Amino acid sequence: MIKIIVADDHDIVRAGLCRLLEVEQDFKVIGQAGNGHDAVRLCRELSPNVLLLDLDMPGIDGIEVTRQVVSSCPGVKVFVLTMYSHEEYAVRILNAGGAGFAVKGITEDELPDAIRMVAKGKSYISPAIMEKTFLRSRVINYEDSLASLSEREMQVFIRLARGISLKDISDELCLNESSVRTYKRRAMEKLEISSLSDLIRFAIRRNIINKY
Repeated sequence: MIKIIVADDHDIVRAGLCRLLEVEQDFKVIGQAGNGHDAVRLCRELSPNVLLLDLDMPGIDGIEVTRQVVSSCPGVKVFVLTMYSHEEYAVRILNAGGAGFAVKGITEDELPDAIRMVAKGKSYISPAIMEKTFLRSRVINYEDSLASLSEREMQVFIRLARGISLKDISDELCLNESSVRTYKRRAMEKLEISSLSDLIRFAIRRNIINKY
């Protein structure tokens, strides 16, 4: 029996996934989480085989959840199911220790088989993403400093690179300005960038602005 925790901040999506999984005779959903903190807590308390996780979670994002679960619950395989189809996200999840990455367009037939694959200790990446040259060439030896950024730090970083003001970033991401400033500071420290102009040059050199 494959024990699964489903973590997604949308109640309807989470309920739909649970119904889909519970039809499978070898699956058992043992817990549900609506935010990142609860996802980590439930993994520590219930020791599932697989955590089916959304990338964009309240509290702590999917990448940080993956890091914490992999670190504290080595028997749990993290499978990210997200609406984001850019291969950079898949690389960052794998770099954080995740075992699976699929876009929410995956079919009802494909998802159970992908979860079984991950539960057996194999890796699964959506074929449409795996076909992209960027992922194929970097999935094993990914050392880009961007991998150290949390999801929120990455979101703030990209918007700063595009010239968006802190206030507008705050409004767009539904965060207060002090939080945006904190994410900005953390991102710049991790990337060893000391000024906004350096941040923009960093983004331009790596062609990041047009990727997201």
